[in-house]
Amino acid sequence: MPNPNPPPPQTKKNSSGAVTCVFFIIKYLLLSAPKSFGLHLMQASLMDYFRPGLWWSKIFGIRNNSYTCTFSVQAASFKEVAEVLKTMEEVRENFKPLTGNDVLAKAEFVVPKNAVKKGGAQFTLWFFTPNKQWLDVMEFVHDTTNSTPTSQVFKVLSFSSGVVPASVPLCLLFSVLFFLIPFSDVGQNYSHVMTVKQQFEKKGLEAVVEKGRKSKTKQVSDTAH
Repeated sequence: MPNPNPPPPQTKKNSSGAVTCVFFIIKYLLLSAPKSFGLHLMQASLMDYFRPGLWWSKIFGIRNNSYTCTFSVQAASFKEVAEVLKTMEEVRENFKPLTGNDVLAKAEFVVPKNAVKKGGAQFTLWFFTPNKQWLDVMEFVHDTTNSTPTSQVFKVLSFSSGVVPASVPLCLLFSVLFFLIPFSDVGQNYSHVMTVKQQFEKKGLEAVVEKGRKSKTKQVSDTAH
């Protein structure tokens, strides 16, 4: 039986002096707009689209700021799954913060206006940190090959969109300038996935998270050879 709660990924702290210096600049010297201004929401779409936070990990093959998995929901239609995902804005507490920082326990999920993409095959959620509104993006891509009318399977990617908070004016520009700076999400993207899983369970639906699960098509191919 697959483990319904896969272990959190191992994260590493950034120890380089140059990295520490850049983070000091980003955190304390770049001016951010008050949350009430809504600048983080206005800039989120661009950060979601260009996602410079993933560039360095793709170049060097290091994944310290993202989490991928297969997310299965039993005894549910696609419409029911989408309806539960829309309720994530109700959630106010994240799943077991991994750093011991109480600030990271606070959750702020946002369902963007264009949450449903690719003809309904993809659902997107945004997550903003309480301080300065760093943006994490969650993508649920419907795996139609492995889904049935009463059991839905999704390929999930949750990632940190950039090293600069979405509340900083021109955050996309600064995130592009600093995209080679490696940074860790301290396990936050794993936490987001598990928070979504908890929400499904609260709504009476069974959800299973599997790390690195093969698709049925691949399994058949492996067996044939």
